[in-house]
Amino acid sequence: MTKDVPNMPNNIVSTLIKLVVASLIVGFVMSYLNLTPRQAFESMGSAAVEVFEMGSSVFEWGFTYILLGAAVVIPIWLIAMGWKMLRNK
Repeated sequence: MTKDVPNMPNNIVSTLIKLVVASLIVGFVMSYLNLTPRQAFESMGSAAVEVFEMGSSVFEWGFTYILLGAAVVIPIWLIAMGWKMLRNK
C-alpha cells in the first residue's frame, strides 16, 4: 500500500502546463514593462547569462518569455508548496 505525499500535485502534466502558462504571462508582463530577459539574468551572474544565451538561441520566441516568467513563478510555487507541507505536519 502506497501513501500519497501530502499536498503534492496529483497530475504532474497539469501542473507543468499551469507553470508554463504562468511563466508565459509573467514574461509578457515583464516585457511590457521593458524588463528584458537579459537584464533579469545579468543580475543573477555570468553563468545565468550564458545559460540564457544558449537557450534563447535554440528556442527564440516563447522560450524567452517562459524562462523569464519561470524565474519568478517557479520559486514562488516552490515556496508555497513547501509552506503547505510544513503547515500540514
